[in-house]
Amino acid sequence: MDVQRPQPASNRDVCGRWASTTSTIFLKGPDAIIKLKKDVQIIKFNMVTNMAMATKDKLKKVEEQMVTKKDSQKMMILLDKILKNTEKLGQERILTFYRIQEIG
Repeated sequence: MDVQRPQPASNRDVCGRWASTTSTIFLKGPDAIIKLKKDVQIIKFNMVTNMAMATKDKLKKVEEQMVTKKDSQKMMILLDKILKNTEKLGQERILTFYRIQEIG
């Protein structure tokens, strides 16, 4: 999988980039999620570009959320909430990645 460089200001401008391993898909941004056919589990985690500048209490906890293919509106609300929770620590940029795993 390619190493991702820090992206432009807004996460909303980032296109989804895929690298799939078995049934797990790694991507940046929400673009590809709606295309999934099965029920999925969305796990969000942050990486800070300069770890020396970050303290543990500043890092967001991993969020896990179950969503169903029939509930795309809730899915979009969830993604919107995740994007709004992404922030900068001082001048350090937080990269938010989504691990999408099919259920069943």
